[in-house]
Amino acid sequence: MKKPCNHPGCRNLIEAGRYCATHASKGSQPGKDYDQTRRKKDPALAAAKRLRSSPAWQRLRRIKLIANPLCEDPSGYHERRGKTATANQVHHIRGLATNPELGLDIENLMSVCARCHAAIERVVRADA
Repeated sequence: MKKPCNHPGCRNLIEAGRYCATHASKGSQPGKDYDQTRRKKDPALAAAKRLRSSPAWQRLRRIKLIANPLCEDPSGYHERRGKTATANQVHHIRGLATNPELGLDIENLMSVCARCHAAIERVVRADA
């Protein structure tokens, strides 16, 4: 039984595998260029990952979300719409990779909703 190629927007039908002959090369498969091991290779990113999984961080994160349960709305998105959002994530204002000493400093934390956190990270990544 034939099935569609997994490449976004491709309508070719294939017998086996995930991609048609047109999209079988590595260059045309989305996401294949992303280095999934980069956190292990970069010492700063590995240290940040260790901190995020530590009991001390989990405790501090919980304290921050209890103290500031609403999104701190860094871009004014919720204010412009006249709505509030519950914070479910904690953002390091000065990043862990470049400022590991501020990892457990509550003054360096911001309670944010998922939408605002994604927007902050997009801006940070674009600036890098």
